[in-house]
Amino acid sequence: MNYPKLTNAANIQENDLIVIAARPGIGKTGFALNILNQLSNNYKCLYFTMEMTDQQLYRRLVAINSNVPMLEHDKLQTEHTEDLIKAQQLKVASEKISKKKIEIVTGGQTIRTIRSKIVKESREEHLIVFIDYIGLIRDTEKNRSNYERVTDITKELRQISLDYNC
Repeated sequence: MNYPKLTNAANIQENDLIVIAARPGIGKTGFALNILNQLSNNYKCLYFTMEMTDQQLYRRLVAINSNVPMLEHDKLQTEHTEDLIKAQQLKVASEKISKKKIEIVTGGQTIRTIRSKIVKESREEHLIVFIDYIGLIRDTEKNRSNYERVTDITKELRQISLDYNC
């Protein structure tokens, strides 16, 4: 990862379940996408998102890889030399991302659908899984508190990481 201090301090190993938690708007998705961007050079990465479209996530990945802020993507004017350079950076970044081993799964998920996808994808090669975010995974049981639901989902995800080495 591109976070040497974090890498050394965290001592992340295979089968670890890492939860990134903070209040809204802090940058959890951006942080996760930066990690995904780095790891997808060597590993197949599966990114479940219940909040964003795949297009939104790919735009963010292009921004990460091109160093061109997302706000500038649609404002580039090809008659300006600086904008031509940025447009080329976006093209190169898009091509780079297309060669990475990234699959984005959007929409509502249950622990069962997540497990099924991981089982299918982990047969081929080692898999790194990102879930954005645990609190939006649909529950199949009714009348449980949010705490109970998220606790059970986290336990299930931990078991999946152990069972499928992801």
